[in-house]
Amino acid sequence: MLANDAASPLAPEALYALASLDLDQKRPEAAVPRLRELLEVWPDSPRAPEATFTLGRSLVELARYREAVPPLERFVAQYPRHARRADGRYLLGRARLGAGDATAGVADLRAFVAANPTHELAPAARRTIVEALLERGDKRELAAEYRTLVAARPETPEGLYETGAVAAALGQETRRDAAWSRLRQKFPGHEFARRAALVQAETALERKRYGEALTLSRTASASDDAESRARAALVTGEAELALQHSTAALKAFEAVAGAGAGREVRSRALAGRALAHEQLGQWPEALRLYQEVVAASPDGELRQWAQDRALAVKARRPAPQKRPLTRPL
Repeated sequence: MLANDAASPLAPEALYALASLDLDQKRPEAAVPRLRELLEVWPDSPRAPEATFTLGRSLVELARYREAVPPLERFVAQYPRHARRADGRYLLGRARLGAGDATAGVADLRAFVAANPTHELAPAARRTIVEALLERGDKRELAAEYRTLVAARPETPEGLYETGAVAAALGQETRRDAAWSRLRQKFPGHEFARRAALVQAETALERKRYGEALTLSRTASASDDAESRARAALVTGEAELALQHSTAALKAFEAVAGAGAGREVRSRALAGRALAHEQLGQWPEALRLYQEVVAASPDGELRQWAQDRALAVKARRPAPQKRPLTRPL
C-alpha cells in the first residue's frame, strides 16, 4: 500500500493516478479503495477535492448510495468554488434518493436545477425529480412541480413530457394531452414525443377511439426502444382488428414478434393474429394460435378467452369475439 510511504510527496499523486487508471478501464470497484486510502492518509493533499468528488461519483455508479452520501456531502460543503461543485450537488441528490431519503434528495436536485438551469445534467435532474414525486404520489408536491414545469422557459422535450406525466398523475388528462400534443408539434422526431404518443395510443384504444389510436401508435412505432415499438405495433393491430381490417391487423401483430416484446405483449399479439385469421376464415391457423395462447399466456383471463375461441373454431359456430381489454403496461 502507498500509505507505507506517506511521507513521499508523490504518493497521493501516484495513488490518484492508479484510481484514475481503474476508472478509465471501467473498474470503479477497484478505484474506490484507492480513493478512500488517499483521503484517509492525505486529507490535505491538493488531490483531495477531486478525489472526494470522484469517490462519491464512483459509489453512485456502483449504486452504493448510502456510502456515496458522506463524500458528496463533504465535497459540496468544503469546496464551494470547485469546478465540479454543481455535478457534486446533482450526484448528492441522486445518492440521497437512492439511499431512501426522498425529501432531501428532491431538495438537492431542485437546488441544483435552480442554480444551474442550463447545465447538461439539468434535464436529467428534472426528470429524476418528477419520477420521485410520481412514486411518492404527493398531490400537493406534484401540483407545485406542475406549476414549475409549465412556467419553464425555454420549452424542452423533457419538460413537456414531464408536464404531461405530472398532469396525468393529478388526474388532469386534458392538460396532459395539451402538453403532449405541444411536445409532438414542437419536437416531432424526439423520443419523448414517441413515448407520449404510445401512452395516449393505449388510452385511445381502451376508450374505443380506434382512428386516434392508429394515428398515435404510428408515431410511437418510430421509437428507439424495442419494447415501445412492440407495444405500438400491438395497439395498431388491435385498432385495425376492431375496425375489421383483418389483413392490416395481421401485419401489425406479426411485427410484435421481435426481441423487444415482453411475454404479455407477445401473447396478446398471438391472440390478435388468431382472431384475424378467424375473421378471414382461416380456421386451422386460427385454432393453432388460440391453442398457443392457452399454453403460453401469463394472463388467465386471456387464456380462458382463447380456450373459448378455440372451442368455437372447432365447432364452427359463433361465439363472443370480444377479448379482454388491453391494459397499458
